Amino acid sequence: MSIATLTTLAESTDAVLTAGNKLRGRQADADYAVELLTRRLEDCLDRFGQTRMQGFDGTGEPAAVDSVEDSLTIAASQLSMAAVALAADNDGDMGAGLDAALDDLTVTNATLQQLTAPSVAQGFETSIVRSADTPAAVKGLRAATEATLERVATDGGELCDRVIRTLPEVLPAISNTWEAIKKALNLEVLGEYFSRLARIALRLVAAALDRLATLIPSGFIDAARDRLRMLADRLAENEPTVAVFASILGIAVVERDTVVRLAREGLDKSKLDRATGQLTALGEQYGRYIGIASNVAGALKVLHSFSGLLVPVAPQLAVATASAHVLILVTVVAISLDFLDAGSQFGIVRGVRLTVEDATG
Repeated sequence: MSIATLTTLAESTDAVLTAGNKLRGRQADADYAVELLTRRLEDCLDRFGQTRMQGFDGTGEPAAVDSVEDSLTIAASQLSMAAVALAADNDGDMGAGLDAALDDLTVTNATLQQLTAPSVAQGFETSIVRSADTPAAVKGLRAATEATLERVATDGGELCDRVIRTLPEVLPAISNTWEAIKKALNLEVLGEYFSRLARIALRLVAAALDRLATLIPSGFIDAARDRLRMLADRLAENEPTVAVFASILGIAVVERDTVVRLAREGLDKSKLDRATGQLTALGEQYGRYIGIASNVAGALKVLHSFSGLLVPVAPQLAVATASAHVLILVTVVAISLDFLDAGSQFGIVRGVRLTVEDATG
């Protein structure tokens, strides 16, 4: 996504938030405020609500061209705005949830503003490290590796724990394909009993699902399902979240390999120092990815609170929110494995394992 497109998304999200706050604060006539909010949501739907609906290509690779970070950012905004649309909808007496929906959109909007701020580098600069000698460089790289692995286990594990505890019943549906999900949504048969805002909300949810679904290589779904079921089962036994997530990712293997490689003779101090800086930047980058994924999870939690009220007329929403919970869980596992170089097929970064190998080869 270009910076111009990201800026447009930020402007659209901000416009929806401003209109929603007018409704919340009764700064205008209620009917006018609802109409203004509806128009702002429709504008955003026109710009960012397209669903490609093509699933995976013939090779099993995701058909999306946007980066992982871009797709997560757009999906978070779409889901947050869908929640605002449902909360503002007078039909079904869901106005009481407007505060929660707007508060969630405020968080998403703040992330967008940060990503588009001129002072924020779109990449992650590698810090310059100069160790006194090779033993100090080895010690520094070991510490940087441990810190990065701990961040993956902690940030990723806590987010998965939060999503699973929000909606634990989603895991049996994890093998559903996007084709099956979109058939259940059945958006083309929305009837007149749907309000204008409810139709907007469902289409925003469908667009967000499309972005999440096309992120994930189809061959990765089964592997992620097994890992997530193991995670859910062990969390149900009250095992520590961070330790469990580290276990299902195989972080201990990366740690052992690092210890072995750093024990080699003849290591190059400059290579070790460079890798230390790279791993520090890698940890920061992982934190940003998980932060955006957390925005998606937050929007889903708010959105799911409305789905029960709509089940009699819109069972699609319950299907959609459950599916989105599954997709964000799979995405977090895939991102985490990618940062470890453990076979997620994302190819976002050169992760911990390869960075250490480069420094010690």
